Amino acid sequence: RIWCERIERFFTPRLKPVSAKLQAAIRMAACLIISHTVTYSQGLSPDRWTSRRLLYMLPPGEGPLVIEGFVPKFRVLGQKLHIRANGQRLGSFALPFGDFHLAVPVPPELQGQLLRLEITASRWWMPGRFTLRGDRRRLSYKLKSLQWAQLSARTERIVSPALADR
Repeated sequence: RIWCERIERFFTPRLKPVSAKLQAAIRMAACLIISHTVTYSQGLSPDRWTSRRLLYMLPPGEGPLVIEGFVPKFRVLGQKLHIRANGQRLGSFALPFGDFHLAVPVPPELQGQLLRLEITASRWWMPGRFTLRGDRRRLSYKLKSLQWAQLSARTERIVSPALADR
């Protein structure tokens, strides 16, 4: 907005069409930057590939944390996930190639609470590093699911009334 106001002051009585085009270009660039930030800031792409650091929130639940995904054999040798929940370290886990299924134990004090997860991968690769139009994301593994083994009774009570009308 600040840039658009300055352009309008500088160009507008004399070159109004130029001013309008420049302002439109600035707005479009800002929208693209904001859209990119919103889409990729948590570390999870729409196609479910994760960056090196994934930030994720889970509703209250119980039991272990279940993470399922896929590690490509040809790219990430010796992948390891370091997991933190609400600032507390849950552990480090080596991932096999191909599909994986992790059941991460959650301490009793975090059971039944909303979890703010931070999952950091030890390795990443860039699929299109040397191509002009390639994919320049830093990818670590593909996430299939991330959930509690079971939702807490508190969460089910919150969700039930909305489903009762159906």
